[in-house]
Amino acid sequence: DTQGTVRQEVGNLARVSILRSEDHTKEKESYVLNLSQEKVVAIGNGQNDSAMLKIAALGIVVCQAEGASVMTMSNANIVCRNIFDALDLLIKPKRLLATLRG
Repeated sequence: DTQGTVRQEVGNLARVSILRSEDHTKEKESYVLNLSQEKVVAIGNGQNDSAMLKIAALGIVVCQAEGASVMTMSNANIVCRNIFDALDLLIKPKRLLATLRG
């Protein structure tokens, strides 16, 4: 919540947890571990998202105007242009299957 606007932007659509510690990388990773990580879809772009994306069942990095950390990109399963494309993968699962098919 770098801009301090997440609660206003999200409203009641999702549960919001604001980071409290100095080590955001570790805090995000711990947050995922405290959930059922095999059910977590994590989305981020910063270096502090890297560990979280690596351990989530599905890690999606978004590369928007501010860019994305290369380390985070290498720890993600998928790279998307923006948050809307990332969320579309969840509501249009055939896109997700096409991207991850081996």
